[in-house]
Amino acid sequence: MFTTFLKELGGYFDRRWLLSVFFPSLAFWSTCLLVYALAKGFGPVLELWGRQSSQIQVILIVAFLSWVTFFAALLGNFQTGIIRFFEGYWQTFPFTRLGNSRSAYYNRLLTYLDKRTKNYANEKTALRERISKGTDEERKDAIQALRELKGADRERLFFFPAEPDEVMPTRLGNIIRSAELYPWTRYGIDSVALWPRLHALLPAEFIETLLGAKTSMVFMLVMALLSFVFSLIVCMLLAVFTTNWLLFLFCALGWPLAWLCYKNSLGSALLYAELIKTAFDLHRWKLLEGLHLKRPTTSEEEAKTWEEVTYFVLRGYELESVKYDNAPPPPAAQSEPILFGDVVRAIKIFFADEEKAVTPPGETEMRDASAKVDAAQSSSPAAANSEPQPAPAQTVPAPAAVVGAQAPDEGRAEGAQDGRQEIGSPQGSTASNPRPRDFFAALYFGLFLALFTPAALLTGLKSKPQVQVPVVAMELPAYRLITPQALESRTVTPGDVAPNVLKDQKDIVGRYTLQTLAKGEMIHRGEIKELPDEALLKETTAVAIAATPAMILGGSLKAGDIVSLTIVPQASETQHPAALTLENILVLDVKPLPGQAAGSPAANRFLIVVALPTNRQQEFAISSANAHILVTRR
Repeated sequence: MFTTFLKELGGYFDRRWLLSVFFPSLAFWSTCLLVYALAKGFGPVLELWGRQSSQIQVILIVAFLSWVTFFAALLGNFQTGIIRFFEGYWQTFPFTRLGNSRSAYYNRLLTYLDKRTKNYANEKTALRERISKGTDEERKDAIQALRELKGADRERLFFFPAEPDEVMPTRLGNIIRSAELYPWTRYGIDSVALWPRLHALLPAEFIETLLGAKTSMVFMLVMALLSFVFSLIVCMLLAVFTTNWLLFLFCALGWPLAWLCYKNSLGSALLYAELIKTAFDLHRWKLLEGLHLKRPTTSEEEAKTWEEVTYFVLRGYELESVKYDNAPPPPAAQSEPILFGDVVRAIKIFFADEEKAVTPPGETEMRDASAKVDAAQSSSPAAANSEPQPAPAQTVPAPAAVVGAQAPDEGRAEGAQDGRQEIGSPQGSTASNPRPRDFFAALYFGLFLALFTPAALLTGLKSKPQVQVPVVAMELPAYRLITPQALESRTVTPGDVAPNVLKDQKDIVGRYTLQTLAKGEMIHRGEIKELPDEALLKETTAVAIAATPAMILGGSLKAGDIVSLTIVPQASETQHPAALTLENILVLDVKPLPGQAAGSPAANRFLIVVALPTNRQQEFAISSANAHILVTRR
């Protein structure tokens, strides 16, 4: 049924919607139902479910799946808001204060990275020379310093926007902001105005890769949000209404799970951001072709072209230097599609293990390495449905700023002579410029302890000592032998156990019931009777016999006794039938006839319930008609 439902659902929604919002919603509400069942008692909940008819069960399942689909649809409509929240667009208290604090931290971190990588090219060369010519101890220190330098350089390039005043309060926000401002700083393109037009012209293969990267990111962000909400709300409810502290601790795991999901989303966000940059690097000319405008031939012309196109699109200004191209566009090149695996491999080239660089390359090899970096940035697929944020200013940067954009190593090499300490001395370069410490993880988990510790203590203080009590696992009719399979264990508080309830299974198994016992009931002493020999109850039928006080031996006959029954048929003038004697008959119960009034003719009449062998039942029925029954006991 669920497979059919997913197939029908896939006809209305694509697989990315199923992955990014439907399955997280299904996991969220299914876990809520599981917690409810565990809090109420799994056995009673399953019993209640089993009592429902198949039609009701189908209706409940359909209602649940319909609610999950509706919830997922709402969540999908808020997808952009969820992404922006994790990016750090916080406008309300207390998030505004937190945002200011986090932005200040990332500004300090950006300053540290800028200083650390200012002389990147020269310092890297010096460290590699030390690796090749230094002692073993120097080689070890230089390799570690080179790794730190490369890590700082990668962090600056991929995890932060180019301009310090554009820093966001979260790591995710800085990754996305870096991609949004990349076309502005590199080409003078306002991504807000031109991205929707460019997105419509991207190749289908590229868009497929783009959507895959965004889906992976959104999935982890939605999981982080739902895990956080689940843990916060459910744990508070458990603390107030239950005493199950183990279930409370299980639900509290949603808080650290949210942290892990957010951290995991950063990897997908990095690929997503690189794909946005790639879209402008490789396909920006398609936008000019779509607008039938001539391509520029120099960097200065390109900056001026995008400036005029931006104002033309946003405000309808006339195009001055940009001319229309009336020639038909050239046929599309039959290039191989950019695949997801190619993107991952290209990024891995840039993030290759630096241990491979123990032997420093020459100048030619260094240029080849820089070319690989550029290839990784230009060939990594971009993420679709991106919503780039507005550019920091309303004026396109001057052409000279665009022309002056250089490769990372070249730009850093120019500032090599700035008075820094000796190049290639990593310990000295980091000692005066320590990396800022991030206390957000401590704040996050400190808040976790501050909220959940009192709730856990409240749950623990409310809980009482627990005991295991055997209860009836299935309905047992009267005069039925109790086997271990007929019982199950239940955890209860001592106050819920009556004094005459049997708490040990050994006191129950092997005995028989004196009345019908419903499923889930505790067993009291007066409800069962000890059995002298289990063989007396095998292959027998419970038979009730009306008795007088004389037949019950003056009231001394009781359940559990073994008696002999002598049936004396009533004689006639022509027949004198022989008496029938049944030996070793178990007395199951002795009780007065119900509903008789005092002084009535039937007063002082009783019922004797005996375990009659099944193979003698018909014989007894024939002989006992209008007969006298004599009960004797050894």
